[in-house]
Amino acid sequence: MSPTYAFTGKVAFITGASSGMGLAASPRLRPSRAAVGHADINETAVTDTVKDLTDAGHRPSHQALAPGPVREVA
Repeated sequence: MSPTYAFTGKVAFITGASSGMGLAASPRLRPSRAAVGHADINETAVTDTVKDLTDAGHRPSHQALAPGPVREVA
């Protein structure tokens, strides 16, 4: 049996939201009533992910994108 959590009034922010574990996390957070933000370096993929979740009846609270290109910091 899976545990049930209540995150009413809390925010979950998912990075890498358009694939793998990030993609799997969002629908699983819905029953917990958390506000869910989505971020991914791929703008098209995260936009499609949020649309797919919305079309499936989920209510993603926020959509966030990477602010710019990733760069190396020396």
